[in-house]
Amino acid sequence: MEQSLNLWELLQGILSRKRLMFAVFVLVVGVVAAVVMTAKSKYTPSLQIIVEADNNPYTRIDQNQQREQISEQEVASQVQVLMSHDLAGRVSERLNLAQYPQFDPLMEGVSLKKRVLIMLGIAEDPRDQTVEQRVLESYFKNIKVYQIETSRVITVEFTSTDPQIAADVANAVGETYVIATREVKYETANSALQWLSAEIARLRQKVAESEAAVEEFRAAKGLFRTQQESLSGQELSGINGQIVLAAAARSEAQARADAIRRQLEETGTVENSRDVLNSTVVQRLREQQVTLQRQVADLSSTYLSSHPRMVRLQNEIDNLNRQVRAEALKIVAALEQEARVQGTREASLRASLAELKTAESTANQDEITLRALEREAAANRGLLQTFMQRFSEASARQDVFALPAGARIISRAQVLGRPSFPRRAPMLFLGVAAAIALALLSGFVAEVFRPSVGSARSAAAIPVRREPRIAEPATAVAATGAMETGAAATMAPLVTEPQLHAERQLAPEPEPAVPARELGPVLQEFPPIAAEGKDVFDVASESVRDPTTDLSVAVRRLSQKLEDERRSGGSKLTMWTSSPDAAEDRAVIVANLARSLALAGTKTVVLDADFTSQDLSQAFRLENGPGLADLISGNASFAEAIAKDQLSGVHVLRRGSGGAAARELLEHQRVGYILDALDHAYDVVLVNSGAITNTHGLGLATKVPFALIVAHATRDGERAGAAVQQTLDTLGVGKVAAVMVQAGGGLFGKLMGRGRKAA
Repeated sequence: MEQSLNLWELLQGILSRKRLMFAVFVLVVGVVAAVVMTAKSKYTPSLQIIVEADNNPYTRIDQNQQREQISEQEVASQVQVLMSHDLAGRVSERLNLAQYPQFDPLMEGVSLKKRVLIMLGIAEDPRDQTVEQRVLESYFKNIKVYQIETSRVITVEFTSTDPQIAADVANAVGETYVIATREVKYETANSALQWLSAEIARLRQKVAESEAAVEEFRAAKGLFRTQQESLSGQELSGINGQIVLAAAARSEAQARADAIRRQLEETGTVENSRDVLNSTVVQRLREQQVTLQRQVADLSSTYLSSHPRMVRLQNEIDNLNRQVRAEALKIVAALEQEARVQGTREASLRASLAELKTAESTANQDEITLRALEREAAANRGLLQTFMQRFSEASARQDVFALPAGARIISRAQVLGRPSFPRRAPMLFLGVAAAIALALLSGFVAEVFRPSVGSARSAAAIPVRREPRIAEPATAVAATGAMETGAAATMAPLVTEPQLHAERQLAPEPEPAVPARELGPVLQEFPPIAAEGKDVFDVASESVRDPTTDLSVAVRRLSQKLEDERRSGGSKLTMWTSSPDAAEDRAVIVANLARSLALAGTKTVVLDADFTSQDLSQAFRLENGPGLADLISGNASFAEAIAKDQLSGVHVLRRGSGGAAARELLEHQRVGYILDALDHAYDVVLVNSGAITNTHGLGLATKVPFALIVAHATRDGERAGAAVQQTLDTLGVGKVAAVMVQAGGGLFGKLMGRGRKAA
């Protein structure tokens, strides 16, 4: 059986083991002091390196180019570079580390201890390794490289028994790493230079070939160009312009001829025609006509119109008009001729334009091929220019020290005057603290795992005198027949207060309490139940609301064990009692168990016989009403005394009225009849009794074959439960088991309680 630990008793037990704790303290302090005093002094200087971008304002080709940003992943990668074997080999060769015994242990020979370990196969034989391997192995054991968080700074630390060697190695690592970053860039630039040289030579020939192909194709196809366009294009543009001019001239000449002809037809004169008036012939004729008209005007005052001279002048004027008309017709004919000439010219130009268009379409196809050749030549020329620019950049970085380093040292390692290990004062202080902790732990372990005192006492049986039964009054015997016929509801009260007082006076005084033996066996363990601030009803209905909790699981296991007990021939009647401090836990367990059984289809009744507490009534949220006390007294019937749980349907026989004074009724014989009636009517009967002591609950305990004691899993709880178990044993209860409830476990809880087993 498991037991929990009481804090006060545990502390007393630990303090009682002063000798053991003092011995452990002295031993640990002595070991720490010996280690501190005999340890070799070690020095660990540090060097700091900052990782920088590949270029800076002085080495950047494009001054407008922004500075590169370095990520933390790149800095972490440089940490691995600092820890590489190649870098370690260069440092070893630079400082000739093989000459120091620290790096080559074979210089001092193989110690006896080392030889024994080699023979046992625990250690490797250093003689199987080369000098370089031994040096590098010792090198990597003493070096430490890490990145300072959220920065580009890397710290290099090297530990050695010689402060000068430690500082030299740390500085050599940083300097070698910085040079290595330059060498990497130099190798890259040199490789690029060689490759660019070959590529530039090839591209130069290719550019010459492509440009020659362009010119040959242009000459073969006649695709000559001026500054802006080809010759054929210019010719097309010129012909198109001439066509426009010819069409315009033709239209203009025809329009002028039509205008003169239309004026002659409409007015018979051409006085308003600009083309006719501009003719020199017409102008002379018009002058002669004006002269004749002036003469006619002068002679008209002297002669009549029929006068021969007037007739002659008029005939001359008419003749001049006919000549002007004839001249105008000639001008019209000339304009029409010009229109025809311009039309012929336009047609000729249009024919030439059609031929040029046909030739231009063919030339366009050739232009496409020519442009492709020109593009190829331009691409080759641009690539050549780019390669030549890169070649110039690579040539400028032929010196390794002209290249920008990928890192720089910001803090060199200094030769330390004080060792970094061991720090004697802090180590001694920590050793004393560890010695105190180990001493307390040893006392605690010795106390927890010591043999149980209770198991030793359980070997000897402690005789306990059986308490006498209280005499039953005659009135109770006379009412037996009436109870068997079911007439309990109509009977008068059987026990009066004077009678109970007289019976208590007849009962002998209880014997002094004897030491309790160990409680057992344990039928089921429960997790902590009672909690401040929680409603008893909520905890008592946990198996219904949430079947996954520890309490619900424990209730189901207990239900299965009780069912197995009943099927194996046990009774359906079970009495639940407890130590005084576990009354509330008993009510919660009984309520959860009853509800779980009822929901599983088992007809279950709970009889509340605890007149000292209302925990069960709160667990079922029962209203006050008639109950067991009223049933025994004959003041109520079963139907009136039994209430139904609304949550699960469990029947609950309430405790009834009477309070603490009604506890004396449990000694009455009628209680046995009530239990028999419930045993016949239900599948399971759970009797919730108060604590069974030498003066209380004895009559009820003698009427049940099986009792369960609820106790806390502490030393005090087990002792109180064992006292109840002794009382039940003396009363002749056939089977008694325990239900343990973890009460939080105190300081060490349930875990430490499992370290102590009963014999």
